[in-house]
Amino acid sequence: MKNVPDTKLGRMYRKHINLILKKDIEGLLDQYTDDAVLISSFLKKPIIYRGREELREHMQGILGIDDLETNIVFWGETENPDTLMITEQITMKSQGDKAKMRFADSWVLRDGKIAIHFAGMVQYPDGSLGGNIMDIHKCTVSKIKKGNVKIHIFTSPEEGEMPNSIIVETPNKLVLVDAPLLKPYADRLKKYIESLNKPVEKHFITHAHPDHWFTACVFDIDKTYALQEMLDELNVLFDLQIQYHTQLHGNLLPKNIQKPKNIIEAGDIEIDGITFSINKAIDMEDNAMMIIGIPNEKILLAQDLIYNETYMYVATKTQDGQLCIDNWIKYLEEYKKKDYTIIIPGHGEFSDASLFDSTIAYLKDAKKIIASSTTSEEFIKQFKDKYPNYRIPLMLEMSAFMLYQFGKE
Repeated sequence: MKNVPDTKLGRMYRKHINLILKKDIEGLLDQYTDDAVLISSFLKKPIIYRGREELREHMQGILGIDDLETNIVFWGETENPDTLMITEQITMKSQGDKAKMRFADSWVLRDGKIAIHFAGMVQYPDGSLGGNIMDIHKCTVSKIKKGNVKIHIFTSPEEGEMPNSIIVETPNKLVLVDAPLLKPYADRLKKYIESLNKPVEKHFITHAHPDHWFTACVFDIDKTYALQEMLDELNVLFDLQIQYHTQLHGNLLPKNIQKPKNIIEAGDIEIDGITFSINKAIDMEDNAMMIIGIPNEKILLAQDLIYNETYMYVATKTQDGQLCIDNWIKYLEEYKKKDYTIIIPGHGEFSDASLFDSTIAYLKDAKKIIASSTTSEEFIKQFKDKYPNYRIPLMLEMSAFMLYQFGKE
């Protein structure tokens, strides 16, 4: 630790960092009031943790830290009230990876303990972050608490196509939705699931695109469930998928890729007192898609029905060779009329029902770009010009390959 003053809050900060290095979560929690609030800006969308239990879950991330160096570049503290505002240059190691970031932290204390904690990376005027949290843990976790469920959104980095794998935590059980593309991220997800200390009741696989299921074998394959139409699709594409993604990712893929074991029909099911609405969509982003609602909490696990500020795969065709974009838009319009207020996309950060309109707008642009582009290079350029800050350019490349190697119609 560099440039930490020898003051009351300076000594408390040193203890805080040492507790992180010791991975002493309970010791860290003792530095906070029982009703403490932590506001995190590690993602562009703020995440708020309230009380000891939510803080404990947030702090599970320190378990992956192997080394931590801090260099204070700004320090400001006051007395009566006791407050601290700092900017830190952080060097962190986790699982052999090293990352450098610039953090911003502010504490408001009450009776010698942290009552309010603003924590996160420095955000620059263009919205970029002062570092990349994915470089630390290779994955990120966002959490939503609503009623009797807690949603954990586990996001792989862009090299793994940035899919969201979702854990729905009920009072006594877990429901897993999808799995990462690459095994290192699946291993990370498995460790995270184990840290929740609850059994996985079911593992739903929403569709046949490999970035949402290739590592299902890392988990209990006997608990995997998929639509019959998805399994039919895999019977045709399975070998081609393995061949294509082996060329891209090599030994980062699991050695024993297995298809989902069980079939599930559309309809409502109850797990641990929570109703899950299993819906089927045909010929949209993929030819068969499972969309899962938690209607009592107004949460939609949309997966690839919705993307959020990432490039989208737009090359799926019907059996008679027509692009599925118009049908996809129809499904979006249909779900937009439903009463869901929290939307979790297949790629990108969760948000509200405004994601329906943004996805529809993108697809309408896609129709125009596909119609006007004569080459894959022109297709990619038009999308990047229209959406310069979107992520996962590999989605553009895969779309272009399918559209311009095999024909737009």
